Amino acid sequence: MSRSEDKKKLNEAKDYAEKISRFLRRAKVGSDIKSTISTAIKAVQRSAGQKEVEATLEARKHLEELVSMHLDYKAKSSFQEYFESIGVAVLIALALRGFVFEAFKIPTGSMIPTLLVGDHIFVNKFHFGLRIPFTETYVIDFAKPARGEIVVFTFPIASARAHLATKEFDRECIDRDSLENEKEFIKRIAAVQGDTVEIRDGVLRINGIPLPRTVVQEERTGRYMAPVEVQEVETNADHTYTIQYRRRDDDFGPVKIKEGHVFAMGDHRDNSADSRCWGQVPVENIKGRSILIWLSLSENGVRWERIGHFLE
Repeated sequence: MSRSEDKKKLNEAKDYAEKISRFLRRAKVGSDIKSTISTAIKAVQRSAGQKEVEATLEARKHLEELVSMHLDYKAKSSFQEYFESIGVAVLIALALRGFVFEAFKIPTGSMIPTLLVGDHIFVNKFHFGLRIPFTETYVIDFAKPARGEIVVFTFPIASARAHLATKEFDRECIDRDSLENEKEFIKRIAAVQGDTVEIRDGVLRINGIPLPRTVVQEERTGRYMAPVEVQEVETNADHTYTIQYRRRDDDFGPVKIKEGHVFAMGDHRDNSADSRCWGQVPVENIKGRSILIWLSLSENGVRWERIGHFLE
C-alpha cells in the first residue's frame, strides 16, 4: 500500500470517528453503550494520530460493528452533509426574513434625496411587532407607526381603487399595474390616525402647524414651469430629514387620518405617487421600518459612501 493510500485511509478513519462522535452526543442510548462507543472512537483517533494504519483499520472495524449493533446511524455522503447544511442555512434565512429582517431594493426616485434608485436597504419587520410569518396578522404589538418613520408597505389596492373612484382627475397619478398587482412601496409616514394633514404653498402642516423647514440648496432647472429645484431639511416629530421639490403650488387637504391608517409621502415631493394621490395606508399593510442601506448601486458601479448609512 502506497503512502498516499495510507494517508487517505487514516483521514477517512478520523473523519468517520468524528462523525460518530457528533452523532453520539445526541443519540438516545444508555450511558454504558455511550461509554463503550466513546472508547472505540478514541482508539481510532489514537491509532490514526500515531499513523498506525493496520491498528487504525482494526479500530475502525470494531467501531463500525458497535455502531451497527447499538446506533441507528447511516453514514452520510459529503453531498448529503453539504445539502443538510445548506438546508439549515436556508431555514434560518427564512426565519429571519419571516420575523426580523428583509432586504428591499429602491426601484424609483420617490424618496430622493434620502434614498436613491439602486439603494438596497434592510427593513426591520420586528419593529412594530411579531407577526405570523408571511401574513399581516400581528401576534404581539411592540410599537405603533410614528410620524417621520420610513416604512415599507404592501400597496392597498382595494382602498386605493375606492379612493380614486371618487377623484376622477387623480387617476393618472398611479400606474395601472400598481392597481392590479400587489407591490411593495416605500414612503415616509407624514401623519398617523387622528391627525389632520394639509399642504399649503408646498409646506406640510400637521394639525394646523407647519413643519419646521430650512433651505439647504437651490438649483436652477432651466424649466419655465419649475425653474428652481429646492432641497430643505424638514422635521416631523422625532425625525429630521431632507426633502426635495420644484413646485410650491400643489395645495392639498385638509384630510383627517382614519383609525388604523397612516398618511404616507415620498421625500421627493413632486415626484411621488403617495397618499395625496391614492389615499391612506392601513397599518396592517406596513411590513416594517427601514433602517439601513447595506448596498448602493448606480450605472457607474457601487456608491461606497452610502453603504452602512442608517436611515432617519
